[in-house]
Amino acid sequence: MQMMEEKYDVTIIIPVYNVEKYIQRCLESVIEQETDELSIECLLIDDCTPDDSISIAQRIVEGYCGSICFRFLRHEQNRGISAARNTGIDAAQGDFLFFLDSDDNLASGAIGKMFQAKAKYPETMLVMGKYVVGRDVLPDYGAVGYLNEAKQIKRMYLEEKLPLMAWNKLLNRNFLIDNFLYFEEGLLFEDILWSYRLFSNLDSLVVIPDIIYYYEYIPTSIMRTISKRADHAMCSFVETGNKLNESPFCDLYALHKLFIFRLVAIKATDLYIHSNLPTKTKKMFQVFRHRLMADVIHHRQFLLSAFFLLMYSPFCHFLKFAIFRHHFDQIYRLVMRLSH
Repeated sequence: MQMMEEKYDVTIIIPVYNVEKYIQRCLESVIEQETDELSIECLLIDDCTPDDSISIAQRIVEGYCGSICFRFLRHEQNRGISAARNTGIDAAQGDFLFFLDSDDNLASGAIGKMFQAKAKYPETMLVMGKYVVGRDVLPDYGAVGYLNEAKQIKRMYLEEKLPLMAWNKLLNRNFLIDNFLYFEEGLLFEDILWSYRLFSNLDSLVVIPDIIYYYEYIPTSIMRTISKRADHAMCSFVETGNKLNESPFCDLYALHKLFIFRLVAIKATDLYIHSNLPTKTKKMFQVFRHRLMADVIHHRQFLLSAFFLLMYSPFCHFLKFAIFRHHFDQIYRLVMRLSH
């Protein structure tokens, strides 16, 4: 007789790789989510971490006597965070999922607060809260609470009023699987494409005013990853940009192109002028930027085409100047308003 899988209200998915400095704090924050009202599962995905992260985690779990069910899963070889999250999606036994990076931590009672909001709006597939980076509490959602208009959700996402990161979101597992919302393996900056597909399929969401998540921002680590893996980073930018172009929000054309420009093209341009890339990779970027520029010209978006000249020499060299970079967001917002 086949045993039935135990079901939980939520599964917290934690990819583990090179986080021995942070994993204890991360797991202690998970333990603080314990409540009589919710059944919680926590999956730790060992992506062949070379340090002591897993042994530290095992020691913490062995000493824990509460109701949260901890399970360890292991990849046979290192496959990256996207693959680890995908493993978690498939293995999860919770109705809802929460992605938690192993160098970050949850606010006390965060999962319970998100479930209270979900109970008020049971039809929603996504609940989000606020998060802390350093001393900053982000983002400013404004007056948003419950939103059930698909076009408005897309607009807010493209305007970057809804965060694109996978973490800090309580997500319906069946919704992810039914819409094949898995992470693209092999890509850096995987959250861009994943979140675009997520918000493309959403017709309702709930935002709560509570702090849910504490993000460990390590800028030197991020810059080191990009500089050491410049070729991979550029290929990821180009592939992401091409896939975003393949599935546009047709009724939000200008916002869609500006979104691609800001999150993909301008970062790829910066990499293009500062890194020693192989000729083949440079050519990939040149083809991508040409297609993006040709598209906005074809749609007679002349303000965008002028702004997008920043992808080309000599205008791209403005990106080298701190004063221009400091004011780039203001220029971008102005172009966004004028292009509507």
